[in-house]
Amino acid sequence: MIDKTIPMIGLMFRSDMTDAYEYPDPTLPEGFHFENYVSAWQTQNVSKFFANSLMYAFIGCFGILAISAPGAYVLSRFEFIGNKVMKSGLVVAMSVPAIMIIMPIFALTTRWHIGGRVVLILLYIFLNVPYTVSKIYHTLHSLRLQNKHFANN
Repeated sequence: MIDKTIPMIGLMFRSDMTDAYEYPDPTLPEGFHFENYVSAWQTQNVSKFFANSLMYAFIGCFGILAISAPGAYVLSRFEFIGNKVMKSGLVVAMSVPAIMIIMPIFALTTRWHIGGRVVLILLYIFLNVPYTVSKIYHTLHSLRLQNKHFANN
């Protein structure tokens, strides 16, 4: 946690420096210059980028939960043929580095001239489904074991 917090604090300090102050001594700013954020928001389309990021995040999270929650429920609640294979498949899917999936898909989408928002959202959803199914599965499974334990006492 601290390895991510300290660079973010440094980034915040450096983002409100004036250009004149940045080069002689880039350690700490003289004061807070909120106009840097206002200028970036107005001139560099930060509001559009922020809205796009929120849209991708909300649609992606909804898609991940819409796929993962029912899948995890079924895996944790019912025993059926292929249950163990699916659980093992989740572990295998989580062990593949994301870059090994992203790069070939990027190459194909650029070659076929498709892409944009839909591919980005689908890629985000499908890369995170195995991890989310696994987390929800373990939570539901432990709740089921706890309920069984309390019912016997």
